[in-house]
Amino acid sequence: MSRSGSDARRLAEVWQFDSQSCPLCRVAEEAEERFFFWFLRESHYSVPVLEHLDTSALCRRHAARLLRGDNQRLSATFEALGRKERVHLAELAESLRSERPGPVGRRERRGHGGGRSGPGRMAASLEARGGCLACEAAETAVQGETLSMVPVLGTADGRVSYRAGAGFCRAHLWLVLSRAPNETTVWLVADARRRLEELLAAFELYSHRLDHRFQHEAKGEEQDAWKQALRYFWRDPPSWASRDR
Repeated sequence: MSRSGSDARRLAEVWQFDSQSCPLCRVAEEAEERFFFWFLRESHYSVPVLEHLDTSALCRRHAARLLRGDNQRLSATFEALGRKERVHLAELAESLRSERPGPVGRRERRGHGGGRSGPGRMAASLEARGGCLACEAAETAVQGETLSMVPVLGTADGRVSYRAGAGFCRAHLWLVLSRAPNETTVWLVADARRRLEELLAAFELYSHRLDHRFQHEAKGEEQDAWKQALRYFWRDPPSWASRDR
């Protein structure tokens, strides 16, 4: 799929290729913000959402996002979930009362099979990856935008803009590499190697200036190299994480 120079420049500006954060991390954060807008405005008490939350949960990061705001309207959500939990616990209590000794002294539970039934099944569901609705919204957006970004990274204008910014974080770099045609993959790998060597050089300089013999040297950008590495290896933190409550 080809792109004209003007199209590539426009899309690179939309995705802010030249900014100091991962373009796809921003896509994910924007999708999360859209999810929370509609979740808090309408869907927090909808039947499908309540049914989903009955056996899953928002991840800790997105739960923390909600705690930073005045979201009293979630009282209705948690009242509904509390009533469902009351039923689950009552059913479990009844099941425990119906236990009887097994053939070798092991206690068996009537009406339940072995394996992950009862508490085990619920625990597995609540701990399962992919159950967070906000994470699902972000992942869907990232997958879609990746398909649109790849052709732009095959153009000269797109590459100029991309090289001027921070580039992709590690997870999103490898995602794009898995979707890009060979020529674009070769270019992205070369760019990633260049960025990595610059980062490692900054760490070498940092270590050099830790030596007491060189502590008279003026410290520079190498002091913040760890922040750049954190963003690469562990993704860009969401912007709300740095805002005051």
